[in-house]
Amino acid sequence: MMSSIFTLLTIIQGFISQSIGVYAILKGGYRPQRMTRFIYLLMNVLFIGTLFAQGSYGALALATMQAIGTVVIFLLSLKFGIGGTNRLDFVTFAGFVISLIAWKITSNPTLALYLSILTDSIGFIPTIEKTWRMPETEDWRFYFSDVLAGLFSMLALTRLNIEDLAFPLYIFVLNALAVVMIVGRGKILHVKKKKGMR
Repeated sequence: MMSSIFTLLTIIQGFISQSIGVYAILKGGYRPQRMTRFIYLLMNVLFIGTLFAQGSYGALALATMQAIGTVVIFLLSLKFGIGGTNRLDFVTFAGFVISLIAWKITSNPTLALYLSILTDSIGFIPTIEKTWRMPETEDWRFYFSDVLAGLFSMLALTRLNIEDLAFPLYIFVLNALAVVMIVGRGKILHVKKKKGMR
């Protein structure tokens, strides 16, 4: 019963998260990094395939909601986003391709999940670089909403093993770090700006 409730909360929170991202883009407060969003689009397809293959249906709900929102945010990033064609972007994309090839060679769904998480982390590097320079182009509420989605997804698990826990835990940790970086870096730059004005 509780598992079903948390699965439902995961789906609802996943929808809220993506809605926050879309709204922030349209309002001009969030300018997504294009290569990160493109890789996330591809990675979500890979996540869904690997989670389905290993029967992790609790985490599959979160991955599906992430995929739907990722498609919309990627399409919006083409017009409103930043970057996507520099050296770091291409290196990141090469990492994705290598991981995909490794997944096809191993034919091991569990190993593919770990490779996907690693590659997804690499895919976030362009956003980290952008956030460090321009934290005002990110929206902490978008990432915080995914922190909650990851938490609900973990609470929805009916079996606690690393295969089922890996993806929602990854979503939780990555987005929590993003929130800390956006808020913290933004405050640091704000203080520096104020000092420079004096």
